[in-house]
Parts: sequence; structure tokens; C-alpha cells
Amino acid sequence: MGIVLSGTGSDGTRGIQTIAEMGGIVMVQTPETAEFDGMPLSAIATSLADLILPAKELATTAYQLITSPQQREELQQNAASKSQLQRIIAILERYENIDFTNYKPTTVKRRINRRCMIAGYPDLDSYIQRLESSTEERGHLRNDMLITVTHFFRDPSAWRYLKTQALPKIIERASAGNKTIRVWVTACATGEEAYSVAILLRELLGDNADGIEVKIFATDIDPLALAKASSGVFPEATLRNLSHEQIERFFTPKDGNFEVTKALREMIIFANHNLTKDAGFTQIDLASCRNVLIYMQPELQQQ
Repeated sequence: MGIVLSGTGSDGTRGIQTIAEMGGIVMVQTPETAEFDGMPLSAIATSLADLILPAKELATTAYQLITSPQQREELQQNAASKSQLQRIIAILERYENIDFTNYKPTTVKRRINRRCMIAGYPDLDSYIQRLESSTEERGHLRNDMLITVTHFFRDPSAWRYLKTQALPKIIERASAGNKTIRVWVTACATGEEAYSVAILLRELLGDNADGIEVKIFATDIDPLALAKASSGVFPEATLRNLSHEQIERFFTPKDGNFEVTKALREMIIFANHNLTKDAGFTQIDLASCRNVLIYMQPELQQQ
């Protein structure tokens, strides 16, 4: 559990990203009740806060979550039965039009139990009843299951390979051919992966940037994540994997955060797309599936 309280700057933002990625709980003090709202605002800007409450309520909630033996045992043991799991997946498919049947069951169970605990339900049966009746809670669980945690230039070895091996060959083909490079970033979440590809291509193209057209299709099924990606505004702490030169060239300061430049933003088309149902993009030079395949079972990966 991570709790971000009053403070200046973006302290805590990197930590809550890791906590959220590992299935932990993130709570943030409401900015209007904080003496200094910089840290709470930075944390909220990541869209990873499970609860945003005044400090007194955060303390009460944290105590309840930690001292509830039923909820804690449920969370730790991934206790959802097969029938309960099927009921919850069916509810999400019916109301949210997303089928989690072929996602890894351990991940699905962990996310369901986590949400049950945060929502304050003593057991999964009562939580399922809540899901049946509450549009809001179905939305919370849906967003939780999608796991919209990503980073700029995540996993440096993969980016080194792209920079030295894959992208130079793609650029060479485009230079000798139709002068177009088409990239598809699936499950783009809040956009860091797509912007990382755009930055790398800009750097590699150099003086040829105007001669070759780059189109990056960045897709996801989470409208909230897509809205954040489209805005192109990120807290300073999320830029930790970027060099000082990259930040200066591709970002401009904006209200305590950083906004991608217009030239970079215009390289990317963000769109809602269900990878398991909708038709794929064609004539693609490079496809990135790093944010989604790791959560799928082998059959769905192969599809």
C-alpha cells in the first residue's frame, strides 16, 4: 500500500507506479486539503490512485484494510472459486463488452480480490451482487483489470535492439520504397510506449525526418487511458528513463508537468480498439504487443 500526502514536487509518483503494477493499493490525499498540493496532484495525474480522500479518512481506510482478516485472507489467497470467477467475467462481458476468459486466471483473481477489498465487501458473493447493480463499480473493476501501467522506454534492452537492429532496417526499406513507416502500438495504455517509439524514430531519421512519413497507430480498449495518452501531458517523475536532451527536445513544461511537442504528437493516432475482436491494422512495419501479451493465456496470445 502506498499513500501520498501533502508535499511539493513529484515525490512518491515513481513508487506508486511500481505498487500499482504489482497489484498494490494506492491512496492519495485530496489536493484541496493538503498544505502543499504538488505531490498529490502528481500522483493523481498518473490515474493510478484507487482512493483520493482527506488525510483523516485515508488513515481510517488504511486501518480498516490492514486489520480486516477476512478481506486480507481473501486478497492473499486469491480465493475466487471457478464459478465466482466465471460469474464476474460474464458480468464484465455483458455490460462492458470485454471478455477476460482467456486472461491469466491468477492475474484476474488477484485484481478481483483487490477491488473487492478496496470497495469494502467482506466476501466475493456480496461483491458480485454489487457488480450486478452498480455501473460505477463495474467501471472500477474493468479499469483495474486492464492494468494501465507503462513507462517511457521500459525494458532498455528491447529499445537498444530496436535502435540498433530493427528500426534502421525499417528506415532503410522506407527510404528505398514508399517513404512511409507504419507502426502499431497495441494496448498503448497512457501512451508512453507510443511516444517512446516516436522519439526513437525522430532521433534515427535525423535530417530525413521530412522525407519519410511516420504513422503510429496507438490503440487500447480503455477510454480513460486513451484520453490521457491523447493529452500528451505527463508528470516529471514519469520521464525518468529519458535523457535531458530528449526532454528538452520533445517536451515543454506545462503547469508543473511536461507536454509532448506538437511535432511528436502529430506522429501518433490514438484509437479505441479491441485486440481480441476488432480487425487488425494492415501494412505494418513494426507492431508492439508488450503491454498486453504478458497477461494472456497461450491460446489468446497465439490468436
